[in-house]
Amino acid sequence: SATTYTLSLSGRLEDQAATGDLDITDDLAIIGNHAVIDASGIDRVLHVHEGVNIQVSDLEIRGGKTLRRHGGGIYIDRNGSLAMKNCTVTDNSTGSENEWSETTGGFGGGIYVYRGNLDLENCTISNNQTGSGPTNIWGAITGGHGGGIAAQTSQLTINSTHIINNEAGEGRSGVYGDGFGGKGGGLYMYEGSAVISDSSISQNISGSGY
Repeated sequence: SATTYTLSLSGRLEDQAATGDLDITDDLAIIGNHAVIDASGIDRVLHVHEGVNIQVSDLEIRGGKTLRRHGGGIYIDRNGSLAMKNCTVTDNSTGSENEWSETTGGFGGGIYVYRGNLDLENCTISNNQTGSGPTNIWGAITGGHGGGIAAQTSQLTINSTHIINNEAGEGRSGVYGDGFGGKGGGLYMYEGSAVISDSSISQNISGSGY
């Protein structure tokens, strides 16, 4: 059976790999040998820092959860690059804490890419979800975009990959207006480019507003 590595040092919003997620601060290759990294809801699983290039093969990323941050399973920062082969990203989620400053659920339930690069080959992105945002009695709340993957001003290359059964968060209404559901149950892109071949994006759900 596959070996499971469970993250157990709780503590979000820390970027030196002391607690919470695994902070990738230098170029790295991970050969997973079909192992699983499970964050068990204490934080996201991987944070690829600015300008870092990482290659990952034969690995499952699961159980990541952010509160008011993007990238439930994986966050790729500015000029960062992630190439994944024969990998699964599943059962990760984003959300928002009930703070007055928050108006959306986090983007990218499985993976969020900010001005970076993502290359997927023979991967499965499944059963990830973005948050519905916090309860806010004043402003309209927008559900998080990109249940499976969200990318902003980034380049995506997706080959022989299945993006399936992901869900974008619901919007919530406030005193001054109705909320809007998150866009892109499977994949959401804002600017940038994507090359998709021999892949499927199916059975994903965009959020509803109320």
